[in-house]
Amino acid sequence: MKPSFQHRCEYAYYKLIDLLL
Repeated sequence: MKPSFQHRCEYAYYKLIDLLL
C-alpha cells in the first residue's frame, strides 16, 4: 500500500465532513 493513497482517502473523508457540516 502506498502512503499517498491513504492521504488521498483521508483528504476525501475530511472534505465530505466539511461539506456535511
